[in-house]
Order: sequence, then structure tokens, then C-alpha cells
Amino acid sequence: MAEQKKEFFWKYESVLDHDITPEQFKAVTGFDWERRFEYLQSVVNSPYAGCRDIVELYGGLHSRPRNNNKCKHYSELAAKAPMIMDYCD
Repeated sequence: MAEQKKEFFWKYESVLDHDITPEQFKAVTGFDWERRFEYLQSVVNSPYAGCRDIVELYGGLHSRPRNNNKCKHYSELAAKAPMIMDYCD
């Protein structure tokens, strides 16, 4: 049997690619399940931008067993995400 290529739920990887429940989604992202497409458009808008939330998901804080390997992997990817800085005078 040929290996299937994993496809992302969105253009970039997000928590929605990790079998997240609506309750976990709300706890991790702050968005209601019905607003998941708004989350994707506003937050997961570049490569690695969704990795911070994936780290939280695998960190064991949201009704999911902690997975240190995945947590570390996505933490390293999250560090590659572009940062947005706000400055005040």
C-alpha cells in the first residue's frame, strides 16, 4: 500500500491538523469552534505561525497527555515564526 502524503487542514499547519476537540481548541486558541476559519485566517497566516498553539496542545495543559517529543519539536518550529512587535513612544 502506498504511503499517503499528509495534507494540512489549512495552507499552514495548525492545531486543527492534530485531532483537537472543540473544547481543547477554545482552551488553546481562545476562539470558539465556530470561529476556527477566522482563527486560521488571522493567526495561522505564515509558515510556523500555528506552532505556538500546537506546543500548548502537546504541553499537557488541555485534556491531552503531555508529549515532550512533539512539544519540543513544535517549540523549535515556533521559534522560526515571524514575530510582530508593537512599539509605543
